[in-house]
Amino acid sequence: MRAFYFGCELLYSAAQAWLVLQLADAIFETAWTDRRKNTGQAALIALMAVVRLGNVMINGPLFSNAMLIAGILIMAIGSAILYICSLWDAVCLNMLGLTGAALGDFIARALIFPDMGALKRPDAILAFGPAGGLYLLVWTALMLLTGLVWRRWSAGKRLELLGYRKAWYVLMFPVLLSMICFQMFPVEALGRWAAFLLCCSLLFLALWMSMVKHGAEAESKILQMRTSMLESQYQRLSELYNERAILVHDLKNHLRAISTLLDREKPDEAMEYISRITRELEKGKDINWCNHEMMNLILNMKFREAEKARIQVDCRCDDMSGLALTSVEVCALFSNLLDNAIEANEKCPAGLERRINLLCARREKMLIISLSNSMAKGMENGMGKQFFKTAGVGLHGFGMRSVQKVIDSYHGYMKVDVRDNEFSIVIYLAAFDGA
Repeated sequence: MRAFYFGCELLYSAAQAWLVLQLADAIFETAWTDRRKNTGQAALIALMAVVRLGNVMINGPLFSNAMLIAGILIMAIGSAILYICSLWDAVCLNMLGLTGAALGDFIARALIFPDMGALKRPDAILAFGPAGGLYLLVWTALMLLTGLVWRRWSAGKRLELLGYRKAWYVLMFPVLLSMICFQMFPVEALGRWAAFLLCCSLLFLALWMSMVKHGAEAESKILQMRTSMLESQYQRLSELYNERAILVHDLKNHLRAISTLLDREKPDEAMEYISRITRELEKGKDINWCNHEMMNLILNMKFREAEKARIQVDCRCDDMSGLALTSVEVCALFSNLLDNAIEANEKCPAGLERRINLLCARREKMLIISLSNSMAKGMENGMGKQFFKTAGVGLHGFGMRSVQKVIDSYHGYMKVDVRDNEFSIVIYLAAFDGA
């Protein structure tokens, strides 16, 4: 029976570590490739399970504060290595997750066996027996279910969760207070804490409502941004139409001028005149960059803005027909990326070459976007480093929030690099149907 209990303890410890890693996965950007991250997670889960099992075999199945603290430190260090986050953020997250799970276990045992006094009397659930093993299996199943539900709910909400991580960490203090108090007082006093538990529930509800409100405001701002962009596009098209209408209206006079130059045997001047008119007629002509209507529209519009700002643009695109992204997603992704690149170039000092390099490559189901642009020195404190720490929070506000939402919707990820006077970003998206 001891072997059965130890096996259940091993599964329970592994499930608890896995659940906490799911919390980190939803909030923080991974610092490694998916393969290395999964390998690191597996190693961390195995380490936690073995350490906890060893503690149980040596000290027995009773709750251990020392083991809880050791587990928090081990998981925090591992999370700080696997994800792009500070050690303090990792400590807070793991303290909240592991202490919350321990508190839930503590309360459950007290409610199931109210006659255990101060939880120090030996009982079936606290012994190396089948009852204790089955109890651990039930908790293991609950933690696995919670992790799966959390992963599904949090998909595409990384930036919202990041924006509220400080508020969530406030919950760490009532959780710690609850753990301390439940260990100090006998189980008979559990009923006195009903009001406290109710307050914690209300605090969770208030945070949830705040997140919903914040998300609605974000969607509203994104919608306003898209509407403004469409109005700007309409105005630009109207200007181009008027320019061409003027040229066509004056075409008769242009032809007479060319005819006069030829009659006076000035062919060079006539050719130069023709070239000048041709350039005016072709000004604003859309280029088919990628065989995708909306993407062509966005690229042409943003490249005109770059040209007006005297920014050199180098663009290479594969055939994007069959792109799974909706028109709204294409607009959100490329408009915001190019807006950020144009803004960074406009802040460059005189003498620094203004340029934007864009590559859109198609590799089977994957869309690879590589964008680099010039950037003034010193801006990395407001762009690159901040981007690394928060995966977009604070960098151009709702624009990068919109980009991150598209990336999360297509199971993609993003890498950012800042070197000298260059800011570069690479995005991978599973954006094509079929192989």
